Amino acid sequence: MVSSSASPREEEGGGPRLPSLRGKKRRMRGRTASPEPASTAAPPQTYGKWHPDESNRPEIDDAPVFTPTEEEFKDAIGYITSIRPQVEKYGICRIVPPSSWRPPCPLKEKSFWKCTEFNTRVQQVDKLQNREPPKKETQPRVQKKRKRRKKLRFGMSQKRRSADSADQDEKFGFQSGSDFTLEEFQKYADMFKEQYFGMKGSDEISLFEIKQHKEMWRPSVEEIEGEYWRIVVCPDDEVEVDYGADLDTAIFSSGFSKSSLSDANKQDPYGLSCWNLNNLRRQPRSVLSFETEDISGVVVPWLYVGMCFSSFCWHVEDHFLYSLNYMHFGEQKVWYGVPGENAVKLEDAMRRNLPRLFEEQPDLLHELSHSYPLLF
Repeated sequence: MVSSSASPREEEGGGPRLPSLRGKKRRMRGRTASPEPASTAAPPQTYGKWHPDESNRPEIDDAPVFTPTEEEFKDAIGYITSIRPQVEKYGICRIVPPSSWRPPCPLKEKSFWKCTEFNTRVQQVDKLQNREPPKKETQPRVQKKRKRRKKLRFGMSQKRRSADSADQDEKFGFQSGSDFTLEEFQKYADMFKEQYFGMKGSDEISLFEIKQHKEMWRPSVEEIEGEYWRIVVCPDDEVEVDYGADLDTAIFSSGFSKSSLSDANKQDPYGLSCWNLNNLRRQPRSVLSFETEDISGVVVPWLYVGMCFSSFCWHVEDHFLYSLNYMHFGEQKVWYGVPGENAVKLEDAMRRNLPRLFEEQPDLLHELSHSYPLLF
């Protein structure tokens, strides 16, 4: 899954559930006999298993889906304004472009797909909700835990980032992962999903058998969602995934083509489109049109490269702006949102169920950090 996001912005969330722990955790890891390069590494052997009988999919309403006409789609700000009264009671919606709108994605160009690397973060899915407050873990314990969890990265070669970069990651509450090209990351993500959902029940299945019986490891979106919340709310396994998050499109690349107003005669409707997130600041009725600085993540979009179970935790946007997120390609993505009128109820539920975290950091909900919990 590869998507771009720019303000106005609002991302994943859901309805509150009490956190719980059950039994002893099993480790969901991969392993390989030798540190071979990514292109020749042996397939991972996974010990985590899919438990469909223990699905914990939340029972919440689906957000509305809108399909604007060609004419309506010509004005992004105008269309968003027109549907606002319907969307406000959900806090989130999906807009499906007209079938004729098919912008090319520069990320798929061969030279970029195979050669350009991006940094990832390691996400401990089983600890998204059930974790100690940030200040409770001493540095030696954090380092020891990191070493234990990172013994093996599914046979991918370890292209580590600098110590300064890793220290900066720790400061913001997440661990630095490997560097990947998009081609490598897709293979890595596919292997993880094949292995995890091929291990249904108690019997171990080889990768060869999985490929011979693909229906055994191709669950529905609803089944994946239920398994995800089983891991988050009632973790029995240690499950880690990688996530390419907050990639500045001014540095990395954009999923949209970029065109200036002077390029109008070059017949590039997508480069100049009002739905191209690079052009958000140019819209006459956008409050961002008054901003002269290239603010990363607000005026300049960020790119996200995810895999199965990768997550973006609860948060609110800078200055409480909206969020626009465009899916360039990949598997389906599940979002959760809470309407503004229920914001106080959400905060009360989080403070009630996670008092220790709020004692350590009262402004928890205003931090864009992957170390903070999801409450469902």
